Amino acid sequence: MLFEKATRKPLAFTRTDADGQFTLSCPAKRSGTLIFTLLGYAKDSIDIQHFRSGQMVVLKEQSYQIKEVQIKAPRIAQRGDTLTYPVSVFKQQQDRSIADVIAKMPGLLVNDDGSIEYQGRRINKFYIEGLDMLGAKYAQISENLSADKVKSVQVYENHQQVKMLRGLSFSEQAALNIVLRDDAQNIWQGVVDLGAGSSLQQDADLLCDSRFNSMLFSRKMQTFSLYKFNNCGGELKEGINLRKFFGYGMPEASNAVNPITLNVPDLSPSRTRMNQTHLLSSNWLFKTGQDADLRFQLSGVFEETQVEEEVVTEYTDIATDNRIAEYSQARSHSNFANGELLYRINSDRLYLTNNLSTHLSFDRGTGTVLVNGQQQNQYVKPHRRIVSDELEMVNRLKNGRHLNTRAYVSYNYLPSKLQTAQGAMQELNQQIVFWGATTTFNHPLGKINAQYSLGNEGLTQRMEEVAQQWALNYVQHTTRAAVGLYDQHERLSWNIRLPIALLAQSLAGRKHQSVQLEPQLSVTYKPNAHWNFTTAYSYSEYPKDGLELCQTPLFTDYLMQRIGNGRFDPLKMHLASLYAAYKNIRYGLFASLQTGYTYRPDGTLYAHQLDGIIYQSQATAHRRSSRAFHVNGKLTKDFGSRFSVGLNAYFSQSHSYSLWKETPVPNRFRNVHTSVSLSYRPCPWFSVEEKSFLFHTENKRKQTGENAASVQRTNTFNHELNFFITPKKWVVQWKNEFYHSNDHSASFNFFSDLSVSYQFKDSEISLSLNNLMGNNTYERRIVRSEFITHTVHRLRPREFILKYSFAL
Repeated sequence: MLFEKATRKPLAFTRTDADGQFTLSCPAKRSGTLIFTLLGYAKDSIDIQHFRSGQMVVLKEQSYQIKEVQIKAPRIAQRGDTLTYPVSVFKQQQDRSIADVIAKMPGLLVNDDGSIEYQGRRINKFYIEGLDMLGAKYAQISENLSADKVKSVQVYENHQQVKMLRGLSFSEQAALNIVLRDDAQNIWQGVVDLGAGSSLQQDADLLCDSRFNSMLFSRKMQTFSLYKFNNCGGELKEGINLRKFFGYGMPEASNAVNPITLNVPDLSPSRTRMNQTHLLSSNWLFKTGQDADLRFQLSGVFEETQVEEEVVTEYTDIATDNRIAEYSQARSHSNFANGELLYRINSDRLYLTNNLSTHLSFDRGTGTVLVNGQQQNQYVKPHRRIVSDELEMVNRLKNGRHLNTRAYVSYNYLPSKLQTAQGAMQELNQQIVFWGATTTFNHPLGKINAQYSLGNEGLTQRMEEVAQQWALNYVQHTTRAAVGLYDQHERLSWNIRLPIALLAQSLAGRKHQSVQLEPQLSVTYKPNAHWNFTTAYSYSEYPKDGLELCQTPLFTDYLMQRIGNGRFDPLKMHLASLYAAYKNIRYGLFASLQTGYTYRPDGTLYAHQLDGIIYQSQATAHRRSSRAFHVNGKLTKDFGSRFSVGLNAYFSQSHSYSLWKETPVPNRFRNVHTSVSLSYRPCPWFSVEEKSFLFHTENKRKQTGENAASVQRTNTFNHELNFFITPKKWVVQWKNEFYHSNDHSASFNFFSDLSVSYQFKDSEISLSLNNLMGNNTYERRIVRSEFITHTVHRLRPREFILKYSFAL
């Protein structure tokens, strides 16, 4: 390097070649010094005026004492669109399943139902070593796979599941991939939990909490089987009855009758559920070729739940006699089985899937209820039997073109029986067949892409009521053609689509046809690796089905009766949304913001009245528009192995109309949920986790003939404080929950649970003591747009469980 002699300013720089030769251009009339440096040799310098071309410079060897350097691996690594979370970095000794660890990873969220979100959006795939064995039922693995078996969790941002479309079409959702440790692959393994205990209040009931699972993960085959039994309030998060989180999914019919259920409080189900639950599931995936696999799933749940609660409901849209008091004692049986057989080819030129599935449910409930002093018997039996098949194929053609074809058919049979408060037995049989087929062609159009699609879908619906001897036949056809333009790049992507739909409906000899124009627009902008912005707008029309159109009074439960108006008018909806996300993996900071605005023009208003103790809801000719706005923000910050914080805020407000004494009156409903969570680990054997929640609801309705509006609001607070002491192989957990409200009619409750466990090499023994304070009831006031309820829930008594777990 050449330096100016007076100012020490660098003037020129070069490197030698393999033979030590170099060439350096020197500014004219400049004096300077040549500096020669090489690692492992002493530095030398020569005045440029004394240097001659071709002169040899020999450096002397010299050793250097290098300062101590501490190298730390990043807690999160990113390569391209893949984020890698090492499990060893985030796992703590009290964490058992991989879901427990994922919940501690910044940017990821595990919901109560077992579903997983990344940056505020649900993931679209869950892989184990790159294979999709469980589909939407991935909570079976995340809740039951030991965290010790997992090496890392990978997030694939903007994941496109169709291999041939990668680089051509991006997804706004992410996928998760579980990377297993070497000793967890290619071997059969499993876990057995044997737990027994007893209640320590009231009658001593025998309690049981047991689990058995087996699994194998190899390149050619993956399998996971699970059996669980629980009668101590444990919630099953395996999600085996969840509708699809991602993919098209096929339409499913809803039963007109609701089963007997408990009004869900804001408590953990382990405090309110009086259950006996059996869960059985078996999942198999076979690689039938390099890019092909066959998946088989079979699962079922057999559950009996005791329902006991007191509920006082005040209907705010009824002027007089608007109060119903209920005291219920009932048993509800929820029994269902699911099966699925899927064949899939996912290659560079062809994507083909065929999914044959079935769902059978045999729910029933019996009990007695005291309604406004009148004793009523309850009996309900809503069954569902569904068989469906879905085919999708994507072909890659020449010159960047591809053709997508999808077809489905689904048969739904829903018989139900319901004993009403009028003493009659409503027996309703409902049969619905859904079908659809769509073909989409994509091709380059200059520097952008064009898309054309044509499809037809529809349904036939037949309902009959045995006692009243009436029948309803409804047929619906929709032919939809669409043209679209789109362009997708790493930074800017946009999509414009204009579908035109011809809707034809037929009910009881009446026919109706309409033309729907449903424009769609979305734009995604990613200025750099940190930010992601997406905005979208769509307009849609949703036709009513036969249940909504039916003008014959139908009971949905023993007190609730619904009557349609027979009008074919669809539900119209304008939807605008904005999504913004920020991530900085270096600082462990993830944030997301989602906003949405919904406008429903010309909606149907329902009139409500109490006929004795029967609450009737009837569609009227009154029509009003409604609008709603919501915003949801999430922020997680990881400060290293000792401290992390999470913030979540949700706000929604809707403006609609309801009928008050036959007159439409404006109604505003506001909902606010906020939460903060803190995790602090001052030393390796001690950690603290704190969570605080605020639930605010407010309903404002202007009454006819009154100057002041009627306003009802509640604020409910929930605080959780958990202590973990983990010396060596011990885990001591002390869990505390505190609930309070600004409503003095609601109860103040404090709950405390204690568990102690000791880990052996391949087994563990634990003792849990729940509800140490012995709380018997929990009271809560709930505000909704049409009613206010005050509920008194019976809680599980003080109880203990002794459990022994060992690995197979």
